[in-house]
Amino acid sequence: MFHAFRWDSTHGLQDLGTLGGGTASGFTMAYAINNVGQVVGGSSTADGQVHTFRWDTTHGIQDLGTLGGATAFGFSINDTGQVVGWSNTADGQVHGFRWDSARGMQDLGTLGGADSFAWSVNNGGQIVGGARTINGDVHAFIALPTRTPDEAVQAIALLVEAHVIAGGLKA
Repeated sequence: MFHAFRWDSTHGLQDLGTLGGGTASGFTMAYAINNVGQVVGGSSTADGQVHTFRWDTTHGIQDLGTLGGATAFGFSINDTGQVVGWSNTADGQVHGFRWDSARGMQDLGTLGGADSFAWSVNNGGQIVGGARTINGDVHAFIALPTRTPDEAVQAIALLVEAHVIAGGLKA
């Protein structure tokens, strides 16, 4: 068992807790903190899954869920509270996601292959990550802010098209 913590000069060491994982096997792993003190990562749940969490001093630890699978981790959070990371889908694939309080967790799709991962989001909402192409190669991507998940998939598709037109540079 281990718990993530946050430290600041006002509150000292703060245990972030878990999303219900028991004391014997419960854990919380923090991966990022933004400039307003919100923390993201992954935490065990009471039913043995691992969900993305966001923590802040007002609400404590909050379960952001998964994309339908049993495991998800948040890896980056910007100053507006948008979170990115990866999650298992209901069919067992791993997909990058974007989460915000207005739309919840949104699947970023892939570059034609099975997997994608979102590693970081800036304050403008731009997301960087990696994804497999249809032939299994892993390529970096940047996803621009969009209003809907379909627009995010379209933006990724345009990157694939640009990659193919540019001669298929290897990662």
